[in-house]
Amino acid sequence: PRSETASKLTSSGIQFYSDLLLRRAQLYLDGAAQRILESSQTEVKASMLDGDVAERIASYSEQTGTDLVVLTTHGRGAFARFWLGSVADQIVRKATVPLLLIRPRESPVSFSQECAIQHALIALDGEKLAESILPVAGEICDLCSAKTTLLQIVPPVSPEVCQFVGDLYSPQMVPSPDELKELEKQRHESSQAYLKRLAGSLRNVSGEIHTKTLTGSSPGRTILEEAEGSKGDLIAMTTHGRGGLSRFFRGSVADKVIRGASVPVLIRRPNTE
Repeated sequence: PRSETASKLTSSGIQFYSDLLLRRAQLYLDGAAQRILESSQTEVKASMLDGDVAERIASYSEQTGTDLVVLTTHGRGAFARFWLGSVADQIVRKATVPLLLIRPRESPVSFSQECAIQHALIALDGEKLAESILPVAGEICDLCSAKTTLLQIVPPVSPEVCQFVGDLYSPQMVPSPDELKELEKQRHESSQAYLKRLAGSLRNVSGEIHTKTLTGSSPGRTILEEAEGSKGDLIAMTTHGRGGLSRFFRGSVADKVIRGASVPVLIRRPNTE
């Protein structure tokens, strides 16, 4: 019957088009692998996967023992938010290996360029989970002989903050301006002691290691401003990468940095199990 013939022709056309797309994709991957091999003599393997992008990247990285997943984001604005939400954001939540997110540039890619990272900011919040970013960030900094700054953002000191975080004040007590200044000084000193202790654990990093404590009510925005002001070309941090309150407190900071950064962002979701 004519309908069966048309159906077969349609299926055949779809299969032909699908095969054509797969061949073009494989040629693209093979070409990129060859350019990397010619410029750096690095061992390269080109693999093409099918299925849900985030799921397949996460599972493939686990199955192959991958140490780092690198992917680009698509600029800024509404479309960038959609892409980040549908792909990169899912990978951040699913992948158990560190992710390096890079915003593409208009200039041609140079496969022979030396490591472009000269100053890395490693954002920490005083928790053990956040410190899980240190090993992989340290390796990248050492590879590039980059200057490394361990950065912590502390909230501004105010009577309301004192009551909220439980500093030695009750709701009935209002700290004086001098007491607030002293508390802020103590917090900065405590933060610096914490960061310097962690800096001592990065003995294998060949570049300079600095510590910096900043005050900010919005950690994400403060991190971005510091990266721009200090000419940082890599931001490293952890994210819970999950829903609920953990996503609000830690994930929201990582989301803000990922969406607002003009430099590569190294993200790691620590294993909390």
